[in-house]
Amino acid sequence: ARQNKQGRNGKDVVVRVPPGTIVQEEVQTEDDNEEPEYINLATITHTNPTQIIATGGQGGEGSAANISQRGVRRPRTPPQGGQRKRLKLTLKVVADVALVAVPNAGK
Repeated sequence: ARQNKQGRNGKDVVVRVPPGTIVQEEVQTEDDNEEPEYINLATITHTNPTQIIATGGQGGEGSAANISQRGVRRPRTPPQGGQRKRLKLTLKVVADVALVAVPNAGK
């Protein structure tokens, strides 16, 4: 089922999180019994709303690239590279709350 596809670049994956989110990467430790260690990668803020956490790889070739002039098919070229990361997203909440009341009320 040849469809003469050219191959196309993939779209970016965007994960929307609220400001104040801390992005951490899990690091493998030598002892599997211990809790994992985390490295801070970024903090999403109002002044810094976007961060690139992992990069993608190169796309493969489409089916049209596999045909030579003689009609002999080459092996397909799969996508290459890209990063895989295990992330932990933590929302840092800062409460700006104050109680206003009459002095000595409620005692």
